Amino acid sequence: MELRTEIDFNNERFLMFVMDEMANSYEREGKDVVRMTLGKSELPQHKGIISAIQDAAADYAKYSLVYPGGLPSLKDELSQYYKMRYSVNIKPENFIISTGTSTIFRNLFHLLTTKGDEVLIPMPYYSLYHFCALLTGATVRYYNIDTETMRVDFDSFRENFTDKTKIVVINSPGNPLGNILT
Repeated sequence: MELRTEIDFNNERFLMFVMDEMANSYEREGKDVVRMTLGKSELPQHKGIISAIQDAAADYAKYSLVYPGGLPSLKDELSQYYKMRYSVNIKPENFIISTGTSTIFRNLFHLLTTKGDEVLIPMPYYSLYHFCALLTGATVRYYNIDTETMRVDFDSFRENFTDKTKIVVINSPGNPLGNILT
């Protein structure tokens, strides 16, 4: 696999957006499309959710709340849950709640890496990880997930983890395989 060190930002595109554009094109041609890209539901939103959004938009006490890192009460609950379930003490302020991973990954990669740093991602990988690393100028390295056993190949992990590695992406369930890590 060829690794590029320079990025032509005019030609570099996030694969999920490309696939979504292709799906739009096929739909305009009248073709039946099942989108498996950006986590957008093909089903209509539940009426209860729409109602809750409308109520919140009309209630100053709700729409004036702004918590970019997540609702404090949710972060408190998560802290308690991890303590009870896993005997791990995580301060509420160490949780970041987001509407999705794209913004979080982009921001974390920008905060933690610069040109010359390395990011280690699983292979196969969700294209967002690769794209976020490229945006920072970091070099992307890979460790393998065995597609038969769905386990991390620790030999490839050790081979590719270096003193320049600043971020290691380990997710469970894995994306795109759905593998669960213990």
